[in-house]
Amino acid sequence: MLIQGGVLGSGGLGPQAVFAAVPFFRSKPVVLEVQTPAPRDHWRRLLDLDPEAMPDQSPEITDWICEAGRFRDASRYYRADDGAEFILPMVRSRKLPTHFGMAASLPLAWGTGGIIGTRPVDPAVVSQIFGDLAGLPYLQIVISPNPRVGSVWKDAVPPNVVTTQRLAHAIDVAEGYDHVWAKKFSKTTRSRIRKAMRHGLHVEADNTGRLMPVFCDLLKLSLDRWAKSQNEPRMLTHLRGYFRDPPSKFEALARHMGEACMVWVAWDGRRPAAASIVLYGRNANDIRCVMDKEIASTSGANDLLLHHSIAHACERGAGLYHLGETGPSASLAHFKKRFGAEPYPYADYAVEKLPLTRFDRSVRSIVKRMIGFKD
Repeated sequence: MLIQGGVLGSGGLGPQAVFAAVPFFRSKPVVLEVQTPAPRDHWRRLLDLDPEAMPDQSPEITDWICEAGRFRDASRYYRADDGAEFILPMVRSRKLPTHFGMAASLPLAWGTGGIIGTRPVDPAVVSQIFGDLAGLPYLQIVISPNPRVGSVWKDAVPPNVVTTQRLAHAIDVAEGYDHVWAKKFSKTTRSRIRKAMRHGLHVEADNTGRLMPVFCDLLKLSLDRWAKSQNEPRMLTHLRGYFRDPPSKFEALARHMGEACMVWVAWDGRRPAAASIVLYGRNANDIRCVMDKEIASTSGANDLLLHHSIAHACERGAGLYHLGETGPSASLAHFKKRFGAEPYPYADYAVEKLPLTRFDRSVRSIVKRMIGFKD
């Protein structure tokens, strides 16, 4: 079926459907076949083919979110009339009825979503996918795309979609670690890494989940530090931290991702100074980093961790090393820039039937003012 000048949504037509939309960037409609959930064989094939694909966009991450976060797989497979294929990893609320539920690609604090494909994503394809999502029955669908293609999404977003501006950083490591060390790392960074080695720090890596409790212990220390710097009651910070990142969440991540999930720990004697979780695939994503600031700030532990985790990404043949969300922090941006990371402005997009994002922002703003919260 082809509808000129509109969208035929696939939300109520079962697991397979065909829809067409008049996109902003093409003179005639592009017909896309949609399957949901996305077939796993197609999904893994596209993950291998797309040079921008992130490990967060793998079916294993979706399985992890569904188990640990109590969601259902709502991924969508698209096939264009020119033979191009695309997949949008997505999950939806498990307990709420569809018409009262939310969907996300991916949920906040669970990873990066967006599209992977057999060819680079362009505004016409993004426009088509926005048209498909607008026809689904969910109250809200939030898309957090790969920051590296943020400009493509910006050029295709419809006017009624709610936008939240963000900033992330990534390092091009395709030419290998010798090149990264000599050409990407700043002189200061190389000096701090050597200093950390002279300090006697040693780094341990594990992909079995054995070191995950060490990471979780350092996360608790970090929550204490964040509570103080944000002028937030400690109990409230820990409560938010527990609901966002309970230990079971990371234990499940290690179980689902196997050797693709590496926990790195920098030790000062028998005390952990810093730890990170890095997901490896065609590209690498450094999804969490925590530290004991008392040790790490003087020892160069974070620099040494990145030295080892980036080197490992190069050994695995990764093309990019993502350093995650930077936000408005100038100090964090400077730290990442020292490693040769480039900034990538992007945005989260919310397709909403009710003004849920505006309501959420208003409530958060009121609470922050009440407690004197400092971002």
